Amino acid sequence: MKKVLFFAALVVGVYSCASDPEEEKPENYIQFDSSKVTIGFGELDDDGTPTSGEIDTRIYDIRLANSLSTNASNYFQFTIYSNSTKRLAEGTYNFINYGGDPGDASKLKIGSNIEYDATGSAVSGTRTSSYYMSDVKGTVIVDYKDDSYSFDINLSYKVDGKSHTLKGFYWGTLSANDYLTY
Repeated sequence: MKKVLFFAALVVGVYSCASDPEEEKPENYIQFDSSKVTIGFGELDDDGTPTSGEIDTRIYDIRLANSLSTNASNYFQFTIYSNSTKRLAEGTYNFINYGGDPGDASKLKIGSNIEYDATGSAVSGTRTSSYYMSDVKGTVIVDYKDDSYSFDINLSYKVDGKSHTLKGFYWGTLSANDYLTY
């Protein structure tokens, strides 16, 4: 009887371990004020370390968007000053208008519901950048696991005195990109 009970417990244990679901990834999205859109692409441009000064950081430009096209209709682009000189380090980064110290996130560009004409010029939608923003506050939490980065974004800012929010989440691979500009 002991052998039967042991065998039954072993079968149940093996079955329960084999049927554990993988960690479910949350939805990738950006929410501009009340408008929420799905995003599916992340890009990373490694700008290296500063060429002058005594700052221990590595600079990364990040773009999260609904398409890899330079004419994405919805995107959020920003620069992270990593807490490591070797890689994009996990941690909480604070959004500010213009940064440069380890732990900063800055140089923001936001596009929402952009439509383009045949020549690639934006004809409608909302676009803004750090240049037009004031009272920038918030964080991006960076994590790395299973060969993928995640970004949990919570940002508030003002443009022409009007308050705005941007929330978002992205978990996936980042395509290398060396053309992200500000």
